[in-house]
Amino acid sequence: MLHARLLELLRRLPAPELSGFDKFLESPFFNANEKVLNLYRYLLVFAPGFDHPKLNAGAAFAQIWGADKPFDKAALNRLSSQLFKLAEQYLAFSALAEDENRRTLYLLRRYETLELDDHFSSAYRRMEQKLEAARGNFTRFDLLLESELIRADWLNRADDRTGEANLQLLNDRLDWLFIASKIKFLNEMLSRGAVSKTGYRLSWKDEVLQALEASPHYLDDPAVALQYRMLQVLLQPGDTPSFDALHVFLQQHSAGIPAADLRDGYACLENAAKLVFPLQTYYSRLLELYREQLAMGVLYREGQLHHAVFRNVVNVALNLNEFEWSAQFIEQHRERITPEGYRTAAYLQNMALLHFHRGDFHQAQQVLAQSNPEDVYYKLMDRSLLARIYFELRESEVLDNFLNAFSKFVFDQQKKIAAPKVRSYRAFINNLRQLHNLIHAHPSLFQDWLGHAPARHADDRALIDRLYNDIAAEPVFYGQKWLLEKIEALKDGERL
Repeated sequence: MLHARLLELLRRLPAPELSGFDKFLESPFFNANEKVLNLYRYLLVFAPGFDHPKLNAGAAFAQIWGADKPFDKAALNRLSSQLFKLAEQYLAFSALAEDENRRTLYLLRRYETLELDDHFSSAYRRMEQKLEAARGNFTRFDLLLESELIRADWLNRADDRTGEANLQLLNDRLDWLFIASKIKFLNEMLSRGAVSKTGYRLSWKDEVLQALEASPHYLDDPAVALQYRMLQVLLQPGDTPSFDALHVFLQQHSAGIPAADLRDGYACLENAAKLVFPLQTYYSRLLELYREQLAMGVLYREGQLHHAVFRNVVNVALNLNEFEWSAQFIEQHRERITPEGYRTAAYLQNMALLHFHRGDFHQAQQVLAQSNPEDVYYKLMDRSLLARIYFELRESEVLDNFLNAFSKFVFDQQKKIAAPKVRSYRAFINNLRQLHNLIHAHPSLFQDWLGHAPARHADDRALIDRLYNDIAAEPVFYGQKWLLEKIEALKDGERL
């Protein structure tokens, strides 16, 4: 068997990096063993999956050493291990090649150890100027401290304890890094804790906030100011002034803050919006936030759109009946969905949702029939949508059998699903089954439902009113809003 971790690593590399690794192995500076290059080129024939039946140890050995040489498992293992180590070096080298700041730090360290003082001073000044121009970039605080630590070693070589040391500057930069990083970590703990219901210990929170009040100059840096305004939103859920202050800040500083940090700020607003705005305006304000980000380009990461963000944007637009805008968004972004393995599932699911919200249930069902996602959460969402389609199409027997199969699926897959999601989907299945059973248990109600008409009899309305109250009183679960709308339509006479 060939080196399993090596093959797994190669499967994850995109085509340009596979090509780059080939050039890396060609260079005698990195690799002096031609057999290693030959082994890689044998493997490369089987890209991108690296799982073809013809890919095996015997064939690999014959390709490298010749078919007439007896198979030597140990020799092939050594060569595979060497190739794997070079692959790890290539990953590190590639990352360093893309990080100019990190390269400059290594260069400073080498100039310091070689005692090339003029070279050191010149490189240090260039880095200081570059980092000063990068105000608003959060990563600069760490780089400023690291460069100053290297400079401290440079100064200490000639220091006789009478000259100027850079201790004050080191201390100040450490303060900047600590305060900036602490606020960022506090935000991450508060955000994650709100979702996972984890009570993190927010150490140094009060002290950092007091330090910012005593030394407001820290907020002159846009990166720190952004994290501070996010912290105010997270510490005061539902506070409109804090929400507005963060929103205005993001609009005013969109040109000076990296897109990833802007996206974090907007994500904070998205999560806070549900506590700031009433339901009547919540979705419209949320869509405004998404449209702002699309105009700025901050929804994208390296030109790609994460499948979860793609789904959220479509869901919000559909809740506002923005059908044409949703259709354009889906088609314009279908090839930008990332990871690529989610692209087809995300596209088909959101197209099905678009048809569903338009009331074209047959077309929605046909689109879902093309979908075969690997991700368990996409399977759950596809099934829940299909259940709603069967209900809307009045396919009672099919829905009854489907709910049983859906329930079994959740049970069988529960170890792969987060516990809150398991509870949410079980609540959806159970409550939809209750509504379906109630409709079928009362002939007059069943006839009204079949005819897309409101319940005619007071007794039927009383039964569905009781079910409405029971479902409304439950903790929020997937599909709850749709279920309540269906019951309300039966009860109050709006078209089903």
